[in-house]
Amino acid sequence: MGKPLLLVGPLWNGREDQIGGTTVLFQDFVEHLKNHGYKFKLIDSNHYNGVFYKIRNAFYVLIHIVFKLPKSSFVFLNLNKNGLLFVAPFILLLSKLAGKKIAVRLFGVKGCLLYTSPSPRDRTRSRMPSSA
Repeated sequence: MGKPLLLVGPLWNGREDQIGGTTVLFQDFVEHLKNHGYKFKLIDSNHYNGVFYKIRNAFYVLIHIVFKLPKSSFVFLNLNKNGLLFVAPFILLLSKLAGKKIAVRLFGVKGCLLYTSPSPRDRTRSRMPSSA
């Protein structure tokens, strides 16, 4: 086999207040890959707890992506809206510079509305949901 996949997302760290849909579905995805024999490297975006855990986790992900990205074939991000706004731009830039393809799975956000804003004239023809 070639280089492993690089997975970035939250694993459950035992705290009840930090478990949600993103964590459950990412954990399920990781187990699915293990059960089917895929090679992957993992960066847990839910690594730290306590004071400033969100900032510490963001730096943890960015530092580890620098070292693991060159040794991977593909980057798979599992993010909520905070990860999309604050961490994903750096990962997308690094992936682009390294020539790696990337997939982003968003949770808790209307992803298509984040990047598109159909004009009122186009809303009647658009199949995308409208935020209006």
